Amino acid sequence: MSRGGPERERRGLRRLIRHFRRGGTDRERHERFVTALAGRFPVATVIDVGVGHGTPWLYEAFPDAYHVLVEPVAEFRPDIERILETYAGEHVDVAVGATDETRRMNVEPHRPTRSSFLERTELTRTGDVPESREMRLRPLDDIAAEQNWPPPFGLKVDVEGAEIEVLKGAPEVLARCEFLVVEASLAERFHGGTQLKTLTHHLAQCGFAMTDILHVGFTRRARIRRPQRSDLLFTPVR
Repeated sequence: MSRGGPERERRGLRRLIRHFRRGGTDRERHERFVTALAGRFPVATVIDVGVGHGTPWLYEAFPDAYHVLVEPVAEFRPDIERILETYAGEHVDVAVGATDETRRMNVEPHRPTRSSFLERTELTRTGDVPESREMRLRPLDDIAAEQNWPPPFGLKVDVEGAEIEVLKGAPEVLARCEFLVVEASLAERFHGGTQLKTLTHHLAQCGFAMTDILHVGFTRRARIRRPQRSDLLFTPVR
């Protein structure tokens, strides 16, 4: 890795601190994401891991790319079908992780976007009793090799605490990525969830540095507003 990598990461962390209170409306956040990505990265395929109801800023930033929508939760299939009416792409209806296995996911009945393989802490617990569903996991590298998606790639990962598992199963995809956007935890949202330090260290080993903070999400406890999660942009160190 070049010597610029650690310094770029330090600059990114300082920027994160400065942007802790950066908010705005949904539309302002959408425009911020699009501005940060559109026209900067020559990607042929955008891989959206953890689609939920959709990631409009990602599709708008790369309207001509092929969009791979990775989402195992059945509640989101109508949204994914709607997205694919507008953008070229496909739906991959399995979860992705470090290994090929079957695992049980905690699916939130009223808030399926909060579904996770991990148990939530008191900080983010909703009080709803999650439904335990058996899910197939596969390494993203295996799926990409089978489907032969054209590189270069752009990758977004939003998987409720299991980010490091997704990345461990995708070294070949990462090697052909122009950018990576990850929703990272800034507080302990899950028992055994990916920590920010672990995430940045792993990506540094893969040749990536954090270069921008696109959004910071907050929670309120005892009238104190605390940062809980952040959408971080990583780019290759070259």
